[in-house]
Amino acid sequence: MNSLSLIGTYRVDVSEGEMRFIAEHVCGSMESAFQEVAGLTLVEIVVRNASPDFDIGLLHQEDTDQVAWDEHYFSVDGTELLNQQPRTGDFRVCFFLHLFQVTKKICSPYGDLKPSEINEMPDRLRSICIYEHPG
Repeated sequence: MNSLSLIGTYRVDVSEGEMRFIAEHVCGSMESAFQEVAGLTLVEIVVRNASPDFDIGLLHQEDTDQVAWDEHYFSVDGTELLNQQPRTGDFRVCFFLHLFQVTKKICSPYGDLKPSEINEMPDRLRSICIYEHPG
């Protein structure tokens, strides 16, 4: 049975180049681009006893259609970056969520998570979890 534990929620620093891309190709202006990423957060969780049908794409915040985006998988202790999602077992995963609100739970068929306050992204994730807009 899949179970989830929240490790943290982190502020995302979007690069200047990515902000220009969002402004030019997604939103039409830099002001709109800043609004687009205003609620962007990186979420880090531990998945225990994952079954082969575990789907990170089913995680979302209540009352929004925004789902986990651009996930990165790690060993359960967070020290090893994995090339793909493990089919079973225990692992960590980080993913981006747009329109994140700390007052709303993260919902999934594997159990809901109560968000923690948003903190600075740990250095161990900064060079791995680099935001690229889905548009």
